[in-house]
Amino acid sequence: MKYLVTSKGPDLDANVDKRFGHASHYIVIDPETMEYDVMPGVGKDEPSGGIERFANLGIEKAIVGNIGPKTYYEAVNMGWTIHLCRKMTIREAVEKVKNDNVPPLEEPTAKRSIHSARNARGGRGQRVGGRGPGILGGSRGKGRAGRRGGNR
Repeated sequence: MKYLVTSKGPDLDANVDKRFGHASHYIVIDPETMEYDVMPGVGKDEPSGGIERFANLGIEKAIVGNIGPKTYYEAVNMGWTIHLCRKMTIREAVEKVKNDNVPPLEEPTAKRSIHSARNARGGRGQRVGGRGPGILGGSRGKGRAGRRGGNR
């Protein structure tokens, strides 16, 4: 059995990356021996390599910081369980999952991919014609146009 972990760096002391499709690195690890291989991630503007590239590696569990619906359901259909481990190192996350301290997710953590959110909202973290924080944390204050009753 092996785990696939999204990682912010190339070793076990790096933190779990909060992005699946565009993680900085992917670590494929044997939780019993802690032997691992590192695979480079893709840049934020590149297409994600898709989950298919991990299909023949003997992976049974994935450890993520977030996961969208497309990737989540593809992984589940491949027989994987997905575990959410935020703000911890790869080493800590693997131990917690191995010891059953982190239950599998029952649904994706994101309603849609970050790319869908950007396209639907007209840009990163902004609602088209709206006010307040967007899905990615950006905001548009009322400003002068908002006080006069409309955006210009």
